[in-house]
Amino acid sequence: MHCLRFRITARSPLIISTISGDMNMVATERFIPGTTVLGVLVSRFIEKQKNELKGRAACENDTFYNWFLSGQLKFSNAYILSQDEYGDHAHYPTPLSIEKEKYGEMVYDLLALEQEAEEPTAHVGDFCLLRGDSIQTRRVETSISFHHARDREKGVSQEGMIFNYESILSNQVFEGSIFGAEADLKKLLSICESKWTAFVGRSRNAQYGTAGFEFIDKEPISERRQIVWPEDEEGNPAEHISMTLLSDLSLYNEYGYPTTDAKDLLAALKKSIGEVAIEAAFVRKREIENFVGVWQLKRPSEVCFAAGSTFLLKVNPDDREQLVKIQQDGIGERTHEGFGRCAFCLQTRPELYLRDEIKEEAELELPKPDGDIPDMAGRILKKVVQDAIIQKIELQAVNKQEEFDRLPSNTLIARLEAMAKHVRDHSEFAENIKKLRGIASGQLERCVSRESILLELLCKDAIDWQSFFRERENVQLKSLCEQIGYDPKQDEELRQQLLKSYLVTFFSSMRKRAIAEREDGNV
Repeated sequence: MHCLRFRITARSPLIISTISGDMNMVATERFIPGTTVLGVLVSRFIEKQKNELKGRAACENDTFYNWFLSGQLKFSNAYILSQDEYGDHAHYPTPLSIEKEKYGEMVYDLLALEQEAEEPTAHVGDFCLLRGDSIQTRRVETSISFHHARDREKGVSQEGMIFNYESILSNQVFEGSIFGAEADLKKLLSICESKWTAFVGRSRNAQYGTAGFEFIDKEPISERRQIVWPEDEEGNPAEHISMTLLSDLSLYNEYGYPTTDAKDLLAALKKSIGEVAIEAAFVRKREIENFVGVWQLKRPSEVCFAAGSTFLLKVNPDDREQLVKIQQDGIGERTHEGFGRCAFCLQTRPELYLRDEIKEEAELELPKPDGDIPDMAGRILKKVVQDAIIQKIELQAVNKQEEFDRLPSNTLIARLEAMAKHVRDHSEFAENIKKLRGIASGQLERCVSRESILLELLCKDAIDWQSFFRERENVQLKSLCEQIGYDPKQDEELRQQLLKSYLVTFFSSMRKRAIAEREDGNV
């Protein structure tokens, strides 16, 4: 098997829509899915081969059918790319078993750790680069924008109809690969050429979706991912190895239904490997769906194992050739669309060194004019800063509530939302939460995330200014505050508004998610 590596550079904000708990929020993935990459190449092929197709449907062309429909070519997801002194690196989803001490600097891989961590731990981050005994994280920068719904007949905005778009910020680069036979990849490269401007994701007719697509390999390169097998204490090949999902895994059970049961995964592994056992697992499940342009419809949603899920397998070291084949071909369904990609023996160290997050080179700054900022400009910039902080806090609330499982009843969530609408300060809200008794208090204690219990979370101040301004996407916002002489931490009116916005958004999004999940029968 050979591969062609490609890069997608966001030239404008990108929206790769995903399922969100808020019906007024269009959320985005933090990567470019293989399905989207496939769509980009399909559009490019049709554009470059229109004379060859001669008005026929593209699916009637043998080359088109073999490459894009039958699965002869496999398109991987494209993940965030970083550059440092050692070269370019794609950062894959962080294994769920890797966690950092909440109040310390130690990082543990709980899959390889033979005992529980001594201190409370939390997930490291969404994407990372594992190199030996070190781990380096990388965040994908996003923003949220507010839009008015439009009356198409009158050509004006509909009063009171507001929705939000979350998007990947521009100037970020994502890298992936296309796998297939050498002859097919050479032909694909000759037809599509090495680089062009592509349109990615939704809302391409607005200010979103423009990207640069580039093949970074001039020729297909041989792809055979060798497995560096760990050794036991006696120097023999170890029987226990890790299996890490680099992308979502779509798997069907014996009745043809999507499944996230470890027993069905074990059955699929046994078909490819032979004798194997799953000794431990750190698993997250998610629901996937995507828009199919030729249908002008969404593909029916289905559940799957989320990228980053990890498994401790007991296998025979003699079966490593079968494992290499799984790494190359993937496992499960829709592997040609980027699903089911995995790596074996990636996680071998129980303790890891957390390297500093990779920082991209700062953009060229324009010279600052001499003199003080005019009063009118200062007031405008202050309002811009306040609106930006409110938007970011509301986005944090939407993302935070999605971490919780075993949600409270709709009645209790609505009650909490009503309390939030009249909140004046956090201590008052915390006292009201502590007064809840019986069933209500029990529901809040039962609702948990990987890091906290909902009852405890609501008793803490939601606005942590220090961590807020340490986040990379907020550093420039902090710099702007300093230039205009504005300290949002000392603005009590803003603090009250932020608390109310955070809590109302948190409970509103959670209530909508609870309703949707109960209608689907998931709760």
